[in-house]
Amino acid sequence: MFHHHIASFAGILCASFGFATTGVAEEKAAPPQEIAGSKLEYKDLHGSYVYTFAKDGSYTFAAVHQSGKSEGERKGAYKYAVTPPDKAKLSLDKDTVIALTFEAPLKGKLTVDDDVRPHAFTITPGKE
Repeated sequence: MFHHHIASFAGILCASFGFATTGVAEEKAAPPQEIAGSKLEYKDLHGSYVYTFAKDGSYTFAAVHQSGKSEGERKGAYKYAVTPPDKAKLSLDKDTVIALTFEAPLKGKLTVDDDVRPHAFTITPGKE
């Protein structure tokens, strides 16, 4: 009888702990409400990419080929929109859309335009 009660109690603890963990994880995976002042970095088979977002709605994009050679920079305008609980969209200039799905604070997977291949990304907040 004693063992039965311990097993039941352990099951209740596990169920409660699992529920609490899920709730916390969902909250932490929420995208930042603002991306101004931050950097977004990701890599694919060809190289690594860094977007730096300014508070005035402009961005700078830098690409480095996998060989280590810089592929230059470009500047443009961006718009950032959050879709709760875990998604955000970056519209760059008039033709590029980056869809972000957050899996952890400031990290997740992104897709660019119609390319369905997901790439891991990291956002580094600004120091303001």
